[in-house]
Amino acid sequence: MKEKIKKYFDYLSKITKETKIIFVIIIISSLATSLATACFMQKRIPKFAVVDLSYLTNDAAISLSRYLIDHKASDEEVQAMIKSYIAALETIIKNIHDSGNYILLQKQMVISENVVDLTPEIEKALFETITTKKSNTNK
Repeated sequence: MKEKIKKYFDYLSKITKETKIIFVIIIISSLATSLATACFMQKRIPKFAVVDLSYLTNDAAISLSRYLIDHKASDEEVQAMIKSYIAALETIIKNIHDSGNYILLQKQMVISENVVDLTPEIEKALFETITTKKSNTNK
């Protein structure tokens, strides 16, 4: 065993200083590029998240029904409200996708506990968007 270790160190002592420096530079540059690639790709790898669109649309349908009963809205008003709701929902989902690099899936299609559910955030943003529009139209 000692003989093998001695042969190894003899072999290392024959390597020139320049060769050792080149090996160290290669190892350092390899580690640096690996680290840079990992950091760069981490931002590009999309994250999966779920959205319960059926819950959001059912909630909107119930709210719209209440509004219709209370205010006796015309067909044009109903169509305008639905278009406004869909446009707001599309905008919010696009903003979430763009800001967090998410791939959004319908909640009922995913069987996993480890996927982020963005339904509450979207519901809150929808509520804020709709109430802001209503308060702006009432002024």
